[in-house]
Amino acid sequence: MALLLNKRGAEIHITEDVLKAAVGNERSAEVVALLLTKRGIDTIAAITDNVCFTAAASGQLDALRFLCQQIPPKTVDPSWNSIARFYHAAEHGDVDRVKQLLQEPIPTDTKNSRGQTPLWIAAFNRRTDVVKILAREKNVNVDSLSASGQSPIFWPSAYGYEDVVDILVSVGAKSHFIDANGRTAVSMARQNGHERIVRVLDAQSAQRRESVSVGHRLWWRRLLLCAALIFLGFIFGAGMLDKYHQTRTPENSGAGFCLFRLG
Repeated sequence: MALLLNKRGAEIHITEDVLKAAVGNERSAEVVALLLTKRGIDTIAAITDNVCFTAAASGQLDALRFLCQQIPPKTVDPSWNSIARFYHAAEHGDVDRVKQLLQEPIPTDTKNSRGQTPLWIAAFNRRTDVVKILAREKNVNVDSLSASGQSPIFWPSAYGYEDVVDILVSVGAKSHFIDANGRTAVSMARQNGHERIVRVLDAQSAQRRESVSVGHRLWWRRLLLCAALIFLGFIFGAGMLDKYHQTRTPENSGAGFCLFRLG
């Protein structure tokens, strides 16, 4: 982006989408600064809440600061800074900051422009202690998929991060998701020779299939029991009705009719 601006800066149409693409990546602060220097008026006009949120969700603190300096203070959402600090702390393994921010009422599962959450990026970067904390947070989805269809366990499985995989498996993270290229966490682990991870994930999948099978069997048993009770109720009701007809006489039948008519 910076190279493109230097060569063809005047030809680039600065829009919200252009800024969102710029602020969602590493070194985005440099790009924003360059945009403000070369195309200040157009850049400021294109700054929206979505642009600021994109910078925050990617943990781009400096870029977010540049953006917020260009818009009216009353339009700045205080949560942007918290979201940015939380993602940045998770990405860089800052355990103390993560714990501190978890005490604040901030969204802990915000996705960046690539669909990556703080847990996702912590797992990707093997920030084991951060993964251990976030994976046990009730508001964090351990199976959140990126834009490419990869869950937090995908790349740790591919890279052989056994400690991260063990944590995610222990909280029930699933590994069967197929990404945009037709790959799964298991296939990546197998391809890269991480046999222990393959065994762990295969065992987890087998256990889940067994649980599902047991659940299906229980469901069928309950269905059959309900059907049996309904059938018995029908038989009992039919028997009572038959008995009623057998014991009814013409006299009490007529009396019943008279009572009905009088009522």
